[in-house]
Amino acid sequence: MDEESDIFPTGQLINQYHDHGHNFTPDGWSPIPASVRPLREAHEPSRHTSSWKRAYIPGLVKHRLRLLVAVAVAVIMFCFSLSDTALHTSPASPWAKETTEDKETIVPTLELKVERLVQKHRVDLNRSLVGALSPWQTASAWVTSRQIIPDFAPRLGAILGALAKGEVTQANINTAGTQLKLTLELEGQQMVVFKPMFYERSTFLALAGKLGRDRHNAEIASFHLSRILNIRRVPLAVGRLLNLRGEVIPVATQSLMETFYVKDGRDCFYGACRHCTELSGVCTNQKLLEGVVILWLPPEITLSKVRHPWRLDFKTAILNKFNESENSSHKTYCDVLRRLDVYRRHRFLLLDIMDTAVFDFLTGNNDRHHVEFTNDTDTGMLVMLDNGKSFGNPYYDEVAILAPLQDCCMLRMSTWNSLQLLRDGVLSRVLKEVLRSDPIHPVLIDSHFLALDRRLKKVFQELDTCVQTTGLDNVLVDDGL
Repeated sequence: MDEESDIFPTGQLINQYHDHGHNFTPDGWSPIPASVRPLREAHEPSRHTSSWKRAYIPGLVKHRLRLLVAVAVAVIMFCFSLSDTALHTSPASPWAKETTEDKETIVPTLELKVERLVQKHRVDLNRSLVGALSPWQTASAWVTSRQIIPDFAPRLGAILGALAKGEVTQANINTAGTQLKLTLELEGQQMVVFKPMFYERSTFLALAGKLGRDRHNAEIASFHLSRILNIRRVPLAVGRLLNLRGEVIPVATQSLMETFYVKDGRDCFYGACRHCTELSGVCTNQKLLEGVVILWLPPEITLSKVRHPWRLDFKTAILNKFNESENSSHKTYCDVLRRLDVYRRHRFLLLDIMDTAVFDFLTGNNDRHHVEFTNDTDTGMLVMLDNGKSFGNPYYDEVAILAPLQDCCMLRMSTWNSLQLLRDGVLSRVLKEVLRSDPIHPVLIDSHFLALDRRLKKVFQELDTCVQTTGLDNVLVDDGL
C-alpha cells in the first residue's frame, strides 16, 4: 500500500471524548382517561329529590379525588423528567450544544498541532545553503555533547540534499559489522556510509526483528523520528539512488571492484563483511541501486562502547556478581547499575538508555547489543547508531524492549513532554508528512505508521504502571539535559 493512501479518520483523533449516553426527553403526556375527567359544570334545574343528591355528591367527590391524584402524579413525573434531562442532556439542549461545540474545537486543535509540528520538521532538499560554511562544516558544527542536530535546523534540507545528490569521489568496501555497506567519499572530502536496499517496503520479517538484513529505509525513518521525539542523537540519513556504472565503478577501489559481477544483465556487488559472499550480493534495478546515505560523525567525536545492560547474558552476570557479594544491599537492577563505574562517571547514561528504550520500542528495534556514548562525564550522550533492524514487523510489539523502563521506572521530563505532544495519532501523521520529502518516498507503508501510534499507547501504559507504583515525582526526572 502506498504511503499516501493512509487516511486517518477524524474520529480517531477524538476517541477519548466519551459519549454522554442515551438522552431522555419526554415526548408529551397522554390525555387523562375519560373515567377521571372533570364533570361538566352546567347544572340542570333543581328537579331532583334529596335521595338523588345523596347518591350524586359522593360520586362527584370520588371523581374529584381521582382528578387530584392524576394531576399530582403528572406533576411528580414532570419534575423527574426535568431532573433526568439535566443529568442526561438531549442533543437539542443548550448543554449538549456546548458539548458539541467543545468537541468541534478538539479537531482543529489537533490539526493545528500536527500542522505546526510538520512545519517545524519538514525539510526541503532543494534548498540552497547560504553562507561561507559548506554542508559538511555546518553539520559538523551542529554536533555538541548532547545532540547531533539542533532543535531548529533550517539548513537541514540543504545538507540532506547534498548527501542525496553530491558527487561521489571515491567508493570503498566497509568491513565493519555484519551487514553489506559501502564507504563513500563525497565532494568536499566528506565520508558517508551507503547501505543498499535488500527488501521491498511491504516485506514483513519474522517476529524477532533482529533477523534478516538491515532495512535501508529504517535508517531514514529512524533519523526523522528522533527529531520529532526530540531525542536528536541519530546520525543524519537520507535516501539515494546510485548509478553504479556512472557514479561508483569509475571511482571504486580495487578491493571493491573485485566484488563486482554481472547477473541477468544487472550490475551487482557483494562487498566485504562477516557474512558477505557472492550469494548475498545486491544488484541494480534499471541501472540504479536504491539505498540510504548516512553521514559520519565529525572525526573529533570519539565513542566508548559497553554491552547493553539489559542484554540477558550481561544482566544475569551482573546480578550473579552482586548477589554473591556479602556487602550487597541493592534493591533493584537499577540500583546495581548505578554502582557500576561507567554509570557513576557518566550520570546521563542511564537516562539516555531509558530514552533509547522508548525509541527502539516504537521502531521495533531489538538489535541494540551495545551502548555507544561520548566520553563526556556529565553532559555526554548515547548515540543511537545502526537502526537498520527497525520497522521490520508492524504487527508485532516486543514489549521486552521496554525492560529498562519497566525495571527503573524513570524517564526524563523532556522526553515525557515530547511524548505527550504526539498522542492521539499525531506521531504517525507528522512522521508521514515529514518523510514525503525523501528521494525514495514512500519510505514506510501505512501499517508501520499505525504501529507507531499503537506502541506509543503501550509506552504510556508502562509509564502509568510506574506512576501508580512509585508516584509521578519519582518517575519523571529533570536532570537539566
